[in-house]
Amino acid sequence: MGIQINTSVNSKSSERDLAALNESIKRIEVSANGALSSLKKMALGIGATLTAGLSINHLRSVSDEFTNMENQIATVTGRTKELTSAQQKLYKIASDTNSTMGDTIGTFASFGRSLKGTNASTDKILSATKTIQQAVSVANMGVGATSGALMQLGQGLSSGVLRGEELNSVMEGTPRIAKAIADEFKVTTGQLRLLAADGKLTSDVVFKAILNQSEQINKEFKDLRPTLAQASGMMSDSSKLMINEFDKGLGLTRMLGGAMTVMSKHMRTLSGGAFEFGNNLAYSLHNIKGGLELIGRPLGVIVGALGGLAAQMLPRFGFIRTLS
Repeated sequence: MGIQINTSVNSKSSERDLAALNESIKRIEVSANGALSSLKKMALGIGATLTAGLSINHLRSVSDEFTNMENQIATVTGRTKELTSAQQKLYKIASDTNSTMGDTIGTFASFGRSLKGTNASTDKILSATKTIQQAVSVANMGVGATSGALMQLGQGLSSGVLRGEELNSVMEGTPRIAKAIADEFKVTTGQLRLLAADGKLTSDVVFKAILNQSEQINKEFKDLRPTLAQASGMMSDSSKLMINEFDKGLGLTRMLGGAMTVMSKHMRTLSGGAFEFGNNLAYSLHNIKGGLELIGRPLGVIVGALGGLAAQMLPRFGFIRTLS
């Protein structure tokens, strides 16, 4: 940014130039201060997000949540390089479809497991997942009805044929998916029951129908604006993702997990002798009590009793030396 001021010999003109210069400097100062304030607020916001999430319990909860999601993806991809790639793509699908990462990954895992026998590629399952999440947003039937319908759809695909109660649940809870299947067969949604009764809604056909209708569903989805609930869910996901990545870089939960594992192994080792130690301690305390009762008796009696007590107790301290 540059400021060009034309000066003149005339004093009044010079005064005007100086006034303009001062005004320009003030505007630059205001702009700079505004930018600095914005940067400070952004930094404070990020810092507040991390600070709020850095309690041990919350870190553990977030870490466990991401581990569980990774495990779900691994049921489809296995522990291969494809796992990391699919994970990143699913995070993006969740963001692009106004969905939570948990719901999106749940859909992917359900479909992936159901379609193992069809040799469907991971990329096609990812595409179907995106279309299904978009269809869910288009239908806007509520979380309860939608999750139940998707579960029934997954079960139907697992069995090889979509029919009966599973089809009814899909038609009621995810009507846009039901319409996609009907459009593929060029029939009405109501006529799907007849096709199901004839066993025509097989896993591969339903999967193909969802993929073929993806372009149309995508057009419908583009006309939607995210709801406040969806925006809130995405904000929560973004916060958890930031905390999880920060924790992975810091290595805190990994370090705590390792320390707890070592501690648990040592405790298990010691637990084998804990009963014997407790029993010996109780026996020793009982004998000490007996020794205290000797106080006030003749000296010869006390010395003799203490000698016998020591002879009984010494062999039992072998466990304590071993434990130490």
